[in-house]
Amino acid sequence: MSKTLRAATFAVSLAIATLFGLTSGTSNISAQSPTDYDADNDSLIEIAYLEQLNAIRWDLNGDGVADNPANADAYAAAFPGAFDGMGCLDNHCAGY
Repeated sequence: MSKTLRAATFAVSLAIATLFGLTSGTSNISAQSPTDYDADNDSLIEIAYLEQLNAIRWDLNGDGVADNPANADAYAAAFPGAFDGMGCLDNHCAGY
């Protein structure tokens, strides 16, 4: 899948998730602390909270590790309790 198609797919998925969150009466405001951030084992980190959506900017390649060590604490705060690989198959995440 090309980067453009992947970005477009992500944008549509994000819009649908945001719409669902707004219309279902649920709040996606604070991060929880699940252990496996790749719940469906597709090597993509699941985004469930606004803090996690914001943290994508610190890990643009989507491997589950902040691109710049200076942002590691902020990234980890958005994904508390994450273990190496964020729970992705073979400890290698490929995006969000």
